[in-house]
Amino acid sequence: MNTATRVYDRGFVRRSDASIQISARQWGVIALVFGLLLSAFGVVYAKDLNRRLFIQYQGLQQAQQQYQVSWSKLLLEQGALSTQSRIQVIAQRELHMVTPFSRDVVLVES
Repeated sequence: MNTATRVYDRGFVRRSDASIQISARQWGVIALVFGLLLSAFGVVYAKDLNRRLFIQYQGLQQAQQQYQVSWSKLLLEQGALSTQSRIQVIAQRELHMVTPFSRDVVLVES
């Protein structure tokens, strides 16, 4: 082997050994980069989760408003169906009830 080849071979071996060794400072930089990437993915995940939860919240709010409207309508309907005049009409038509005359009323004392 000639001299140039021997020098080149030795230099290549030394370079490959040097590239495998990582100093403590380089490990620190690698750890910081890894932490930065992990933090970035965490921010993206949290933002996406926040958006999804907000969309779900808006849907639930709309459903609540619809239920509130339905409840108000049902209360109005209940009020209309339970008026004294309507009950009296139903009692007369369906149950054939009549208002008694005053001579037919009997007072019972206890």
